[in-house]
Amino acid sequence: MAYYRTVNIDFWQDVKVVDNFSPEDKYFMLYLLTNPKTNLIGCYELSIRTASSETGYNKETIERLLNRLKNSHNVIDYDDNTKEVIIFNWYKYNWTKSEKLEKALVKDIEKVKNINFKNYLTELLKNRDTVSIPYPYPIDKEEIQEGYPMDTSVTVTGTVTGSDVDTVSGTDTESDGIYKNIINHLNEKAGTKYKDNIKKTKDLIKARLNEGFKEENFYQVIDIKVKDWKSDKKMKQYLRPETLFSNKFESYLNQEVTGNSKVINLPFIEEEEY
Repeated sequence: MAYYRTVNIDFWQDVKVVDNFSPEDKYFMLYLLTNPKTNLIGCYELSIRTASSETGYNKETIERLLNRLKNSHNVIDYDDNTKEVIIFNWYKYNWTKSEKLEKALVKDIEKVKNINFKNYLTELLKNRDTVSIPYPYPIDKEEIQEGYPMDTSVTVTGTVTGSDVDTVSGTDTESDGIYKNIINHLNEKAGTKYKDNIKKTKDLIKARLNEGFKEENFYQVIDIKVKDWKSDKKMKQYLRPETLFSNKFESYLNQEVTGNSKVINLPFIEEEEY
């Protein structure tokens, strides 16, 4: 049986690719989207040695490219322990509401070893409402973050339920109040004008709440990063929901910022990371 992966020609014209991706980044991202290990969920085991053999890059280059796509471009995550890679927005362009597909997705999700990846995918599956279109690539960071739980509930049959995923408690009205409070705080502190009813913003907040974070944690992250970035001409553009409430939320929450906006106690954060 032959397998195919479709990549739209818009890949080459996307602003993020044109402005930020090096030739190596482009090549390696296309490899992650089309290599023989890819599956229905966009999360699979990736051997450094195999990737090296298939791309022609040495081990050090593969590790550097994984780090760039993960930390600089924020389009994937990679677990060094389980050797699994996840492409954040894969679901948006490859999943439909087909019952037959749902069973196959559940089967693939059950095989995921990294618990955070598994929870993320399970929550997507429980809340998906997507249409398959031929552009399976999360280029724009705003688009990437749409890869978080959708609003329309879908009942999942199978074993990936129960304790595998936490859910946001409360009514829709209560949730809307949380979204509004958080975005109002961001706008007040950062001098921005973001809206609290934008779906991708609500999905990001919901995803973090599902991971167990509290409303006050969002205020803390906003305050920390405002002190850290607001006076920096390069970095203040990242005082936005898709950055602050991304999968780096916990790292931001654990930063300590001094009065002169210097980040301390984070020796493992590289200078280019944000």
